[in-house]
Amino acid sequence: MNFSLPATMSYTHEQDDRYHAYIFRHDTLGELGRILLHGLPNGQRQISSEVAGDPADPMTAVRMKTFKPVSDAITQALTSPLGVDDTAVMAITPTMAPPLDMVASRIIPCGHCGETAAILIFAEQTTDTAELEDCALNMLPQYGEAQVDTWVIGEMTTPGDDTPVSVLKVWPEREPVAMMSPRDFNQTLDIVLASHCS
Repeated sequence: MNFSLPATMSYTHEQDDRYHAYIFRHDTLGELGRILLHGLPNGQRQISSEVAGDPADPMTAVRMKTFKPVSDAITQALTSPLGVDDTAVMAITPTMAPPLDMVASRIIPCGHCGETAAILIFAEQTTDTAELEDCALNMLPQYGEAQVDTWVIGEMTTPGDDTPVSVLKVWPEREPVAMMSPRDFNQTLDIVLASHCS
């Protein structure tokens, strides 16, 4: 197969008795999706693609836009020399990524009404944007249901109020990853909490 991945992508390979799976990752978007090669009872092979995500997550569309051209090119490269005996499923179906290990989170109630006002997700041992995105993807059921201001907070490498950490705001609107000191983040959180019932 004559195809080169973009420099921003990598893949791993897994297989069992049902299929071969090629799982693709992006340097900043995290897990993008996978291409599956299924053996069929008649000896043919089916090629299908899935993008990591959930329809409720706006980042699923971003992952799909990034992954689909690669998926299409790989599928074309695989099917062209194989002839008509193999089939390709070109549609990319959003699917939830596999669950991560336990992720610590904290629900912050409003001091006035007692309702949930914010969620903090602590992505310990997370050091880059792609890992923050993976954590955000896997925690979507929690913050998507609550629909309150939510941040994914990366690992603090050096304790102290002035040490910046990676912070990804994921709800209600996704923002770029920012480096914030705990002191600065707490000031931002105070503003959100103060405006909850105003």
